[in-house]
Amino acid sequence: MKKNKFRVNLSIVGIIIGVFIGFGFLNQTKKSQRDTIFIYAMCGGISVGLIGGYRLGYKFDMDVYKEELLGLDKTETEYHKNGKSWLISTKWTDSKNNKHILLTGQTSEKVLVSQLNDKLLMNHELLSGSKVNVEKHHKIAQSYLFNKLKDEIQVD
Repeated sequence: MKKNKFRVNLSIVGIIIGVFIGFGFLNQTKKSQRDTIFIYAMCGGISVGLIGGYRLGYKFDMDVYKEELLGLDKTETEYHKNGKSWLISTKWTDSKNNKHILLTGQTSEKVLVSQLNDKLLMNHELLSGSKVNVEKHHKIAQSYLFNKLKDEIQVD
């Protein structure tokens, strides 16, 4: 179910900003014209703020909805020590009950890679398996993957 939380909140913020835009516009007009232009300045400012706030809220609502649909809002990240190197896994289940696992760690050739469901996602071309490096590159791979998944999904 799509929620309109951000649309409503940012529309209200847009209206408030629109009032400030209207007063700013009034400040730039001559004092003798302020009485006649007041309603137009306020309506124009409020309209611009409302439309801008609604559009921005719609984008945020769609991002949240896509994350819920893909199951990205319920990820579990685990850290494992594998000899001298580290292995990080992030697991999640989408709305169709498909399980996904993103793994970042060193291969047998000591190269740092990220895999999604046992398919190579990124070769980080790094020979270090320290926790700091693995964590950094896991976040890069995770961000890349999540953004790619959200961009690919079509929502009505």
